[in-house]
Amino acid sequence: MESDPRLAVSTAKALIESTAKCVLSARGVAYTKSDDVTQLVARSQQALGLAAKGVSGEDQSLRRVLGSLATLAQNVTEIRNKVGVDHGAESVPTWVRPRHARLVVGAAQVWCQLMLETLGDPDAPWRPADVADASR
Repeated sequence: MESDPRLAVSTAKALIESTAKCVLSARGVAYTKSDDVTQLVARSQQALGLAAKGVSGEDQSLRRVLGSLATLAQNVTEIRNKVGVDHGAESVPTWVRPRHARLVVGAAQVWCQLMLETLGDPDAPWRPADVADASR
């Protein structure tokens, strides 16, 4: 992040994309090469019962946070599209600083951590109640 903040931003987006694909594969949800990160994020949150609209009986604040997480992931992708190292831009954006990279990487980390923890949680909302009870 310190020496190449643009690369850190690009890597953060790749981490989100890889995590979303991992979740979708683990849940048996098909995706294609043409699916963009926004689609992968939305479908993977839905596959784990973490889509804001699909959360029932939860506090409204939690619903807003889950919606914000999807937006965070989308914004990481948008920032990477503007400043990342993957598109062979004619000019290198100069406004990206290590603090920006830390922000973007932190956003990616929060999203990925929730997804992977939920995927592995025996009491997660995506698991049928009888399966969760049997694992105790």
